[in-house]
Amino acid sequence: MNILRLSVVICSFISLLLVVLALATDYWASDYTGHYGLWKLCITDEGCAYLGMSVKGELHAIRAFILIGMTLGAFCFFGVCATYFYPHIGSFPLTKVVAITNLCAAFCVMIAMAIFKGTYGGYGYFGWSFYLGWTSMVMFIITGVRTYRLQVSSEWESI
Repeated sequence: MNILRLSVVICSFISLLLVVLALATDYWASDYTGHYGLWKLCITDEGCAYLGMSVKGELHAIRAFILIGMTLGAFCFFGVCATYFYPHIGSFPLTKVVAITNLCAAFCVMIAMAIFKGTYGGYGYFGWSFYLGWTSMVMFIITGVRTYRLQVSSEWESI
């Protein structure tokens, strides 16, 4: 069980790292004139400019959902680490809370990525930050499933 728990911690850290990198970098899409992300627009000849708050509502929704996903992912990472010391919250297993929260984080990131693809899909090529977001969503799902398996295996050991 310790190997499974360690693999859940590693998967949780990787998924959190991927969503933070996707959120912080500005290579969500690019074309021949430059590249842009959620916070910054870079034009090849003119340099970079921060987008600020005066953007379309879709970009605000993307930012909100990916920030919620990142926050849930951070909770999951610290929650999985806490299972080494506090396996239960009262009579409720902490691993079950973390598994459900991982799937919620994946859902929030998926909504953000789908909004971005639907809104900005025709403006050039998707960049590596965009693909990091999708990869983090898959990692959140894998982490959620592994955390659930950890919870099920700990229930069998207690019987």
